[in-house]
Amino acid sequence: MKKILFLFLALSAVLVTACNDDEDTLPVRQGVSFAIESVNLTDAVTPVTLLFNGEVTASGFVTVSYTAIDLTYGTDFSTDVTAANGQLTLPFEAGAKQIQFNFTKLTDAMEGEVKNVVFTIEQISVSGIEITGNPSVQLNFNEMPSLGGPASPGVGGSNQPNQVYFDLSTGKYVSATRTAWDLGFYSGADFRVAINGSVAMAVKQLNTTNIDTPQTSDATVAIGTFDPANLAYVDNPNGFITNTAIAEVSANEADNKVYIVNMGYSVPTIPAAAGSVNVAGTQRGWKKIRILRNGDGYTLQYADIAATTHNTVTITKDAAYNFTFFSLINGATVQAEPVKAAWDLNFTTFTNEVFTTPGVSAGSYFYSDFVITNTKGGARSYQVLTSEVSYDNFKLANVNLNNLKTDVPQDHRAIGANWRNVTPLELYSDRFYIIQDPAGNVYKLRFTAMLSQAGDRGNPAFQYALLQ
Repeated sequence: MKKILFLFLALSAVLVTACNDDEDTLPVRQGVSFAIESVNLTDAVTPVTLLFNGEVTASGFVTVSYTAIDLTYGTDFSTDVTAANGQLTLPFEAGAKQIQFNFTKLTDAMEGEVKNVVFTIEQISVSGIEITGNPSVQLNFNEMPSLGGPASPGVGGSNQPNQVYFDLSTGKYVSATRTAWDLGFYSGADFRVAINGSVAMAVKQLNTTNIDTPQTSDATVAIGTFDPANLAYVDNPNGFITNTAIAEVSANEADNKVYIVNMGYSVPTIPAAAGSVNVAGTQRGWKKIRILRNGDGYTLQYADIAATTHNTVTITKDAAYNFTFFSLINGATVQAEPVKAAWDLNFTTFTNEVFTTPGVSAGSYFYSDFVITNTKGGARSYQVLTSEVSYDNFKLANVNLNNLKTDVPQDHRAIGANWRNVTPLELYSDRFYIIQDPAGNVYKLRFTAMLSQAGDRGNPAFQYALLQ
């Protein structure tokens, strides 16, 4: 089941240094809105959030009514704010940015049943506050996919510290700090190990199997050097599992060589100027690794680059996940991605390929504001230009099914950084995206922001809708 988290609001290619550009200024209306249009209830208790567009200047309350389909208040569901006459009164203080109440699911829907509760904003006691977004939210007891709505994944601002995994069918997201993991051990049939491109890691194979031989760093094993040869040191940006920088782990132990590992960059803590990013902090140093097969899993040997001894750990495949993640810094497996059927898009920094001119590669390069599709988990996506059909007019009948086939590999950069530009800094309005989730639900999605209202990068927002 898809777990936790909360309901949320809607509100480049860059080097490791920042870009300075301006964002268009939008008028701000004083308003209140539910954070999302619908959500599937996967937990016993779910927080329901209303958000103000800006701080309110006076105390007051919002009256919310509810309509239940085949459900009874107090028997099938309850709220921590007691309902009276089919309504909740939700107080707020001057300066508040949100209101929240907890919804408790007391019973479950049986297979085939459609049960839901719809909460609707009816009254706002403070004059001048209007409904600026979703007037209602639908809480589904059954496994109906979310209808969509506005969303704002918490990338974390101009340092972009988080990798955010967004699930369209529930409207929920899970985030992990970019530095939480270093190696991803593939759970599928292949024996492959990915490196963490979100911190600009790189690896080089040595001509030895003895991990206890001291090694030295190699300045050529890095990204952003404008040398096409450095692509050999990073996972292919297309995301194909057969194109990892670390060779397939062989059943013949003697074929598995030692690698030196450039650990990339830490996440900086000093924010960038408005419109810029600061995504590469201090260098995290060097390690060395050797990986062997262990039955249907892996054995990892790892050490500091100049060490004469090493640590050993067994990594087990888990078919529920794309990868099992391991931290070389902490010496332990870690939770990063959700289960592979529970996310569709990953908002992250990214090691990509850059070109000097069309078709002429300049090697690997570090990008911000990147969006990866969960192709390994069965999701698919493609871009549509508004010159072909507008977002509002795009219907299920317009979907190109050839672009959503799951029996052929797909580049996970279908969205990538194509939704925005950094010179000049702008959000492209001439395109949107079609995403099919692992369950087969098809959504259309368009980006609505890449900056906060204060002009800070690392604040993407989008609108999406289920096609049915």
